[in-house]
Amino acid sequence: QEDIRNLIDDILLKIGEQCKKVLSLYKLSLSNKEISAELGLSSPELAKKYTYRCREKFKAYVLKRADLMKMLSIKNSGHE
Repeated sequence: QEDIRNLIDDILLKIGEQCKKVLSLYKLSLSNKEISAELGLSSPELAKKYTYRCREKFKAYVLKRADLMKMLSIKNSGHE
């Protein structure tokens, strides 16, 4: 469990500090309004866009790396 947590933290560092912050707040189940306030964004809609883009960036990074997919027990369903 600790190894996976460390691996995810490493991936978050690789995709950027902003995405790390956004996804950390998202993981805490904060609303878009709360995320926008926490990050000083102008609107909840902007927080929603950031969250979506960062989730996609995380997903794309993992899907490019077979080793990460194996470590995280992710099976590629053919969607890229």
